Amino acid sequence: MSTMESGVSEALLARLNPAQRAALTARLAKARAPGVDVVPRLPEGVTPPMSSAQRRLWFLHQYDPEDPSYGIPVAFALDGHLDVDALRRALTDLAAAHDVLHTVYPATDGEPAPTRDPRVRPDLRIVDLGADGAETGTDGALTRARLDVRRPFDLAAGSPMRATVYRQGPGRDLFVLELHHIAADGWSLNLLLAELGRRYGEALAGPGPSAPTTQPPPPLRYGDTAPPLRYGDTAPPLRYGDIAAWQADRLRGDALERELAWWSQTLADAPGPLALPTDRPRPAVATTAGARIERTLPAALTAGVRSGAGRDGVTPFMVWLAGLGVALGRICGTDDLVVGAPVAGRLRAEFEDVVGCFVSTLALRVGTAGDPTGAQLLERVRAGTLAAYDHQELPFETLVDHLSPQRDLSTTALFQVLLNVHNQPLLDLRLQGLQTRWVDIDTATTKFDLNVAVVDTGDRMTVSWTYNRDLFDEATVQRLAAAVEAAIGGLCTTPARPVAT
Repeated sequence: MSTMESGVSEALLARLNPAQRAALTARLAKARAPGVDVVPRLPEGVTPPMSSAQRRLWFLHQYDPEDPSYGIPVAFALDGHLDVDALRRALTDLAAAHDVLHTVYPATDGEPAPTRDPRVRPDLRIVDLGADGAETGTDGALTRARLDVRRPFDLAAGSPMRATVYRQGPGRDLFVLELHHIAADGWSLNLLLAELGRRYGEALAGPGPSAPTTQPPPPLRYGDTAPPLRYGDTAPPLRYGDIAAWQADRLRGDALERELAWWSQTLADAPGPLALPTDRPRPAVATTAGARIERTLPAALTAGVRSGAGRDGVTPFMVWLAGLGVALGRICGTDDLVVGAPVAGRLRAEFEDVVGCFVSTLALRVGTAGDPTGAQLLERVRAGTLAAYDHQELPFETLVDHLSPQRDLSTTALFQVLLNVHNQPLLDLRLQGLQTRWVDIDTATTKFDLNVAVVDTGDRMTVSWTYNRDLFDEATVQRLAAAVEAAIGGLCTTPARPVAT
């Protein structure tokens, strides 16, 4: 089987020994057999290739290693006695169980060389706020934590996961867990929190087989023949690297060309950067300085979104996307705009329990030309969104590289506004013997001009507008938010009225 037929890079094949190469080729062939659609496991002892998203994150890190916007922090207030040794062991076992949590990414000739290194352990820092003379309440701990989470990760040699306990007093702590996006996404964070709670309970019960008693094996790179990892729990049945290799194999040749052709046609002649009403000129190079406002939708508007979403397969996300198209189109003087939307990227059930960076982004075009009614616009948005979902396997990074838009360092490629509507349960951490409470740790960073996050908790919708504070004042964002809410109200209450009126 040739390299093009296998879909595996020359670099990976060259680093495999003959037995590993034969095993990988056989598994890929089996995965493509008629009627069979399985994700093959890479041979043991081989560090998997990076996914497209991981490569992009790595290069962004090389460009600006101090950028904190690709960290994923979560914080919990803890009441009760925290066993720090048990927490440290739980974190160590957690990292040992998932390849992406003990993989480092040194550079070789300007390219990433991912290395699975079981000697890499997550750092657990203990900060005694009282000893530091800092405010010991939750607000004081959060102030310190918000500064600390801006520390850069060392992707070349350090763990992509770290944790800090801020000791506020007897039985009162703030626990902060951080992950770099190269190893995880929001979905993964929920998985890891649940597993951390379980492993903490196991650690409290006493030492078990997962506690390493000998020096762990040396790092493993592509093609190494060292035995598989044995310390710690066994890896999940399917690993992120297996999926990354499988996806690369699927998306090649004619399949890749079909996806590129569809997206190229969909985004043909798409407008340039959205002319949002900024309060200050754009810097020559975009910044990530963020701020956030939160709004709770009135009960009537929340009900309107749900009723509008009940028509002919329209979802709340589609209602919000249409509302953004109407409001921002009016404000920016355009009837054609592109909005970004994250997708989980877990296209199969067996991906749901795997830790890694699966999330991708879709560039969704919203057009209000032709004076459509609200109902007609919702149908346009529904059709366009569903079509994009059918083509979501193409990595966003690949699309950007293919379209090669004229890169303007003052703004992001393809879109400047991101929309995320979800009803994902709130992050939850359960530690035996402790009362835990999630607390917001706003990192004050943003990758986009505007990032609109809608959370539907069942009885209400809350909306976070994160904005670039080097571009906007809060008052401007409040006006934009009110305009979008008004547009959504019109779509839902008077769907027969043209959106231009």
